[in-house]
Amino acid sequence: MDEKRIAIIQGFQDFHHEMLGYVIEYCIQRTSQILFDVYVTQSRISETYEKLFNTIFGIDITWKPIQSLHDDDYDYIVLLTDDDNSYSKLESISHKVICIDHTNVIRRKDPLHARIGTRHFPKRNQNEWALPVFTGLSLITKKDYLVSNRGKVHVCCVGVSNIPTTHSELHDWFGDSTLHVEFHFVARTIHSRHMFYNCPNIHLYENCEPDIYFEILRKCVFVLCANSDIDYEEDMMSGALPIAFTFGCKLIIPPPWQANLQFKSALTYSIDKKLDLTDKSYHSLEPVFEELGELTNHRNSVFDKYILSSK
Repeated sequence: MDEKRIAIIQGFQDFHHEMLGYVIEYCIQRTSQILFDVYVTQSRISETYEKLFNTIFGIDITWKPIQSLHDDDYDYIVLLTDDDNSYSKLESISHKVICIDHTNVIRRKDPLHARIGTRHFPKRNQNEWALPVFTGLSLITKKDYLVSNRGKVHVCCVGVSNIPTTHSELHDWFGDSTLHVEFHFVARTIHSRHMFYNCPNIHLYENCEPDIYFEILRKCVFVLCANSDIDYEEDMMSGALPIAFTFGCKLIIPPPWQANLQFKSALTYSIDKKLDLTDKSYHSLEPVFEELGELTNHRNSVFDKYILSSK
């Protein structure tokens, strides 16, 4: 079989690293069947992610500027975000575009080679989906990080919409265990409404450097999504969900999210039943890595269908 040539497009300045990681990993796992190139809007941040991904995947590739893309050189174009218009010729080559849809709403109307959702969207029940996860570290390496924490439990919130507003919210969900846990809140912007004054165990990272952000996730047991936005129940997906699996963290999510997503390894929080974050029975991460394996296998089968099985 001839090798398929794939161009991956990531045009946003606000870098969707989870999207890029899961397609790169797929291509690497099909290395005898796929040749790929990565095209980005080049910046200091893209250069940092290029180095990080080369280290994670043990490769040495140079990402290219989008303006240098010649679509005739490729069998398929993977557009990592459906409303990314950084490559001006997409409409004329829509028959070879594999578009990743980030919402329930179809934002790119062109007749495409394929649409793949970032999650299962209940209102588009027949649509293919693949959670944008990749293997950021092994279970053995993860355990080494947790040992180096010397018994301290670390929790990360990723994205401003997932950060609790006050310490009292954390106490409502997790009781006095909040006093014995290190919280890391990472977002491009942290609003003044987030009232965490005089909380020595809560660390805020605004516009955090990618290498620091990844290192925080490596040492965390949990990723908390404290988000009550109803759109995330069925119509959208927080990037915190896949990044938790990627770095071997157990998710703590709102019950309505879990009702729709049905993750096997996730926990939910509730005012009615406080979750003790220091309870070691919640700290087993084998189920997270098992589910990560299932999700990556599902991703591979979906991409195989539209790349390797298509004529």
